[in-house]
Amino acid sequence: MNEIQQIGDAFFVATDWTGEIKNMEPEKCDDLSWFDMNNLPPNTIPYIKTVIENILNKKHYSEYGWI
Repeated sequence: MNEIQQIGDAFFVATDWTGEIKNMEPEKCDDLSWFDMNNLPPNTIPYIKTVIENILNKKHYSEYGWI
């Protein structure tokens, strides 16, 4: 039997930030950096890029990768 994996994510926009970001999962992520939302690096994870594009376009809900 094939398993179907379903994952849900919620994203929030912070309008004010103080402090330093900290990588709490170094075994999964080798770097955390701040980037301009209009100038993302080419290796941005595709679903993250889609989320950011949706935020810039004021789209509050989307689905990614659904069959």
